Amino acid sequence: MVINKTDVDHQPIIDGSLEINNCDTYNYLGSIFSQSSKFNTSIKAQCHAELTHAVKFKSSIRKNSDLPFAVEMKMIKTTQKKCLKKLAQEREGMVNDSFMHALSRYDGTPCGQYVTTIGTYNPGEEKRILHNRIHRSERTKYRTYVKINPDLTLHAMNTDRAVKEHERIAVVKSHNLAMKKGRWTRRPREERLCQCGEIQDEIHIISRCTMTRK
Repeated sequence: MVINKTDVDHQPIIDGSLEINNCDTYNYLGSIFSQSSKFNTSIKAQCHAELTHAVKFKSSIRKNSDLPFAVEMKMIKTTQKKCLKKLAQEREGMVNDSFMHALSRYDGTPCGQYVTTIGTYNPGEEKRILHNRIHRSERTKYRTYVKINPDLTLHAMNTDRAVKEHERIAVVKSHNLAMKKGRWTRRPREERLCQCGEIQDEIHIISRCTMTRK
């Protein structure tokens, strides 16, 4: 990249079949530098890049606004993993690269170790280790859960994307549940009616109630 030179200086360098073109901007350790060497120009480029990421993230959240928070976090982590892994693979062996320089400089920090190991992360292996740890645990809640669900599988009602998670949580946490009042007042099950008109129980609220579905 040529800084503060004439138009002639910005011409590509040609050596036989090799042609090296000048770039308009250069990203060094997260900061964007331009040919003009002006601070305002660099700040504008940096703000534009940050704004682009923010708009993309906001669009993704709006598009998937009814997804559970855990699912959104999984999407973000997956995207982050792909991005960091791609950067590491593309720049491996580049001594003067800003990304590799940052990795080597902060290799001993928690952030550096996270970025270094994220490329070798194996979800299947981590899941196996977690399952073994839960099965070997002596904690009462883990032992009880293993007896109920030995395979540690996720129930289908918790993976149904047609359910609006935030509305379901609001209904479950409310103090106006017919099934809750019915138990205290010993009201028959068939009289514990939901606002949608059906008999209200745990399965109805979690997966069948029309108030918490699209």
